[in-house]
Amino acid sequence: SQYFLLEMQVLQKIAHPNVVPITDVGEAQGVLFFTMPFIEGETMRQRLAREGAFPMADAARLARDVALALAHVHSNGVVHRDVKPENILLSPNGAVLLDFGHARAPTILPNADSYDAKKYIVGTPNYVSPEQVSGRRVADSRSDIYSLGCVLLEMLTGAVPFVASSARESMQRRVDEPPPDVRAVRPDVPDELASILKRALKVDPAERYMSASQMADDLSAALNLLPIT
Repeated sequence: SQYFLLEMQVLQKIAHPNVVPITDVGEAQGVLFFTMPFIEGETMRQRLAREGAFPMADAARLARDVALALAHVHSNGVVHRDVKPENILLSPNGAVLLDFGHARAPTILPNADSYDAKKYIVGTPNYVSPEQVSGRRVADSRSDIYSLGCVLLEMLTGAVPFVASSARESMQRRVDEPPPDVRAVRPDVPDELASILKRALKVDPAERYMSASQMADDLSAALNLLPIT
């Protein structure tokens, strides 16, 4: 509870147009809580369920918004750890990252993650990074980049990567297998966008983008080459 309150207080200081702010943190009758403002819109999951794969420009633009949000969050020492379509709100002004219930601030509170790493996998099976699955290392900001890669792949294809008969099998496949090729499903995806996905989804964190801002820059460059929708 001490770590939860301290980390939520860290998150309260984060202000970015692509991040839902935390307005209050506390404890009431033994229950820890944090509050966020209501923002008009639907989640990315709702749009995926209704429409399936997105137009490429929409996918690149929304992924860039989330990458910018993550860049700002990471610059404040926070790792989200549960980036997925359910936690991305599509507002009239673009994508907004929300739900920091699994977030950690390892550079600010270095001992807060030790219990999680030993006891259970934090995150959602279809989007967790290989290092979250293996538990061999504490997940850092590059884990969020991997999860965003999974989200971008789903926006482009309408399906999550490493589809399997069970959550355990899906998680193990992302440790054992190379990243999926988006063009096996959607051949018209241009080289620039396919390269972004390939890099974001590398099994080894050292081979991914070193920062979400780098990924955002590449997404902006790719977006400039795509037809406007």
